[in-house]
Amino acid sequence: MSPEERFERIEQSMQRAQERWELSERISQERFARIEHNLEMCIQIGMRTDARLDHAIRLAVREARAERRKRREMDARLDRLAANVQALVDSTKPRGNGQP
Repeated sequence: MSPEERFERIEQSMQRAQERWELSERISQERFARIEHNLEMCIQIGMRTDARLDHAIRLAVREARAERRKRREMDARLDRLAANVQALVDSTKPRGNGQP
């Protein structure tokens, strides 16, 4: 094999290596772009999930407060009712010396 043929083979080999490197670089860039896109989508999904959770928590807190308020109101009503019932019962008991 002559030096010119060797040189030609080396050039061809280098050309193929350059083409493989360029292909690999392009594939890597495409993959990196997809990864960046997927990461951005995950961030957006996470932000929407956070917003939904924040909203759900606010609703749950509001509902719990309303329920506590209703229970306090019901307890107060029951206390008044119990006092009225007790007053009614007391009014039907005989008073001193057997007098009603």
